[in-house]
Amino acid sequence: EGFELFNPHMASAVLAVLGGPPIEILLALATGYASFAEEHPGHFAVMFLPNLVRLDDPAYRAASDAAFDALLMVIEGCQAAGWRADEPSRSLAAAAWSLAHGLTVLRSQGSLARHHPDVSPAGIEAMGRALLG
Repeated sequence: EGFELFNPHMASAVLAVLGGPPIEILLALATGYASFAEEHPGHFAVMFLPNLVRLDDPAYRAASDAAFDALLMVIEGCQAAGWRADEPSRSLAAAAWSLAHGLTVLRSQGSLARHHPDVSPAGIEAMGRALLG
């Protein structure tokens, strides 16, 4: 159920910047990830916990895989534009997801605010922009 809400939410984030540089799409995904968690905290809290979901459920696997594959496509677009072109795409996608997830969790728990003054979605985007160059 969470991914049924998540995937269209993330598609909307991409559509808002579609046609721009691929790195802008990646940043939009990071911001979309944080806003999804804010808008759907209950779903977000459980949808990535293997002990709370049925990993063998075909619908869960398809929706989860679709989310990762969408991120992978954005990463590959960034690589085609010259960003980290020699790195394995799946590794970059996993790292990008991990970073977005970590920032989002730290933000939602209130821990990020101790170390970064702006934890708004724009602040998350600014952090991503600073990291990605």
